Amino acid sequence: TATPEPPTAIPEPTSTPVPVAPTLACTATASVSNATPAKNTNVAVTGVLACTSGSPEGATMRTSWAYKSTTSSCESVASANGVANCSRAIGNASSGFRVVITVTFTQEGQTFRTTTGFTPQ
Repeated sequence: TATPEPPTAIPEPTSTPVPVAPTLACTATASVSNATPAKNTNVAVTGVLACTSGSPEGATMRTSWAYKSTTSSCESVASANGVANCSRAIGNASSGFRVVITVTFTQEGQTFRTTTGFTPQ
């Protein structure tokens, strides 16, 4: 005669915790090298990503320069202290028209934005 097998225990399902990405607590600021530059000169924008949690190092800084009739850009990467710089030749930018520069930092999937600008003479 056959010996009955004991019932097989069914394992209880286990839950695997899903890691939550840390949220950075950062603020973006920006400034220009010259708020009233002459035509055909260079203007530099300095962006600073200051974080109270997490590191700003390696954050990508993208800038969008909105002139009267065109838009330009430049990019940089933040240093360990959160500073990034890029510059552009402003060419024959329209005198008296404020050029607004939107500065956007991206770090660990989060975006931090600010603006600065200049008015060509």
